[in-house]
Amino acid sequence: ADDLAATVLLATDKPVLVAPAMNVRMWQHPATVANVAVLVARGIAVVGPTDGDMACGEFGPGRMADPCEIVAAIAARLGATDPTGGPLAGRRALVTSGPTREPIDPVRYLTNRSSGRQGHAIAAALAELGAATTLVTGPTALADPVGVTVVHVETACEMLAACEAALPVAIAVCAAAVSDWKVAVPAEHKIKKDKSAPPPPLMLVENPDILARLSRHPT
Repeated sequence: ADDLAATVLLATDKPVLVAPAMNVRMWQHPATVANVAVLVARGIAVVGPTDGDMACGEFGPGRMADPCEIVAAIAARLGATDPTGGPLAGRRALVTSGPTREPIDPVRYLTNRSSGRQGHAIAAALAELGAATTLVTGPTALADPVGVTVVHVETACEMLAACEAALPVAIAVCAAAVSDWKVAVPAEHKIKKDKSAPPPPLMLVENPDILARLSRHPT
């Protein structure tokens, strides 16, 4: 069956997309990394894998992408061959997605439970419609949408800077769950528990309002 699939793949002149899934160490093995790089260089699109629990009992990158992500990647791959370019061709779009992480110390942070699914889906849809789309995303377990320029950030300030760097745009969709507050002065070293003293206070300050800042931007 593998030989037949390889023969069909070698003979086709159509767009190809693969959705790999395997054990985390298999996925991270240098041979796999090199082989995937060769496929990508030859024009084969890859969706996933994502981080998650695996049948072997391990956790990490190697879990097959969600079926909805695969379908979206297929649609984007087919749309990329559309000679009309889609109704948003020639327009630039910006989307924010996921949570932000505000450090308390080098190992702890403030965050929320946003999955990023909504923002990623919006970015993929805009790209499918022909817009040159930039996705600025906080940490998620999702694969980068196909055909989208993705900028990975952690904090709200990093997200704002990345958004401003992507301007000007005709469309902006702020779907990220940005932390309202951050620690005023994060500790440089891990905060140790001291049984003889109360827990250290966390002085919080307000994060920038990204949507408000973008709406007032001159460009």
